[in-house]
Amino acid sequence: MKKGLIRAVSLGRLVALAAALGIVVSLCSGCGGGGKAPIITGITVSPSNVVNSGTTVTLTATVRDSTKLKQAVWSADGGTMAVDVGLKGTWIAPDVKENTTYTITLVATETTGLSDTQLVRVAVSPATTSTSGARITSLTAQSSVVKPGAEDTFTVTVANSSNLVDVSWSADYGSFVTNRGTTVKWLAPIDVQADQWVTINVVTTDTSGAADTAQLRVLVSGQGYSIITGFQVSGSGIVNQGDAVTVTVQTDDSTTVKSVKWTANGGIMSVDSGVTCRWIAPQGMAQNTVYVITATVTSQQGLVSQGSVSVVVKGTAT
Repeated sequence: MKKGLIRAVSLGRLVALAAALGIVVSLCSGCGGGGKAPIITGITVSPSNVVNSGTTVTLTATVRDSTKLKQAVWSADGGTMAVDVGLKGTWIAPDVKENTTYTITLVATETTGLSDTQLVRVAVSPATTSTSGARITSLTAQSSVVKPGAEDTFTVTVANSSNLVDVSWSADYGSFVTNRGTTVKWLAPIDVQADQWVTINVVTTDTSGAADTAQLRVLVSGQGYSIITGFQVSGSGIVNQGDAVTVTVQTDDSTTVKSVKWTANGGIMSVDSGVTCRWIAPQGMAQNTVYVITATVTSQQGLVSQGSVSVVVKGTAT
């Protein structure tokens, strides 16, 4: 398992989940001040977003401007939050009897009073018991958490490879590109609406006909996965009435993006498709007003994610 950078986004399907993957949902209160949203720019989870019972998990957050940070407080809906204050939190996974996903929440507040909330999900598995003998020495996955339709690679290592005559793979969901060999590629199911655990099985057979088996689990993150990884806003994010603003959406893999559609709760969207939009700030407000610009990104596989940024338009009375 490897570290994963859990990146802030989004609304839409992710809000229904109240939480990513990479895995984070950013709920920004008053963000847009200074034009830099969100306050929390990322959370790194170590050792992984999929751990066993009793594992100590370290969460490291980054913020847009640490000199303005007033406080950062962590909480969780299960397990033990051993360190719950500061940009580095520590969480201890509880003992579970079945695969269980927990939500860890970070609330960061700046000295200006602006606050930002990000939700990180960590999946906890029971302590594993080996179903194999000594011949299979390891079974690994390239990624322990994948998005729907993603490709993953599994590798099995055996102690006596010279006696190996067959290696076969199976899974309770998804499909293998090929299901023979010590290294195989597997495609996650695409019709996943909520998080779904998939069990991967491998059977090795030697020259004597003796068989050995092993298994691992992969989490397909449905509602918790977002294509969007962030936004880039032109200018300061605080604009005058009638100003033009460009917003560029950033994705985990630009080659998989099929379409991007932009909307806003006010103003004029003069360019409303593509990775970069052009928005014209409205006019006629006496007070500073926050407008939300939303991108809806659809991948080639049909996955849809929404993310939003806020822009403050100055009022005539300020």
